[in-house]
Amino acid sequence: MTVLIAYSPGPRGDAALQEGAAEATRRNKPLIIVNVAHGDTHVEPDIATAAQIDELRALTDTLTVPTTVIQPVDAPPVDAILCAITQHQADVLVVGIKKRNPVGKLLMGSIAQQLLLHAPCPVLAVKAATR
Repeated sequence: MTVLIAYSPGPRGDAALQEGAAEATRRNKPLIIVNVAHGDTHVEPDIATAAQIDELRALTDTLTVPTTVIQPVDAPPVDAILCAITQHQADVLVVGIKKRNPVGKLLMGSIAQQLLLHAPCPVLAVKAATR
């Protein structure tokens, strides 16, 4: 059993990372960080660069629980995260959220919303800090 974080670079991902690491430590469970591309490439805003992955690994090296970072690119993000939940037997999924306006909700589906509706485990939705 694990704590799984759906991570994307930026304030939402940072909030999910912070809360997910705390949750894994509280539960004394391994931590899996999933960073998914929307397409079949590592060149897009939601996929962490090699430098960002190095920063993630440096941060997770300070944790007392085993941590793994994975970057699937062969499936849509929601499908890849749901697959990771099953594959890693996640006890909880931690996902960062942001406020969207009504037009944004209409034009684009929300990955976080889909995960809340379809995850086979509890989902901890974390708001990014506002500035």
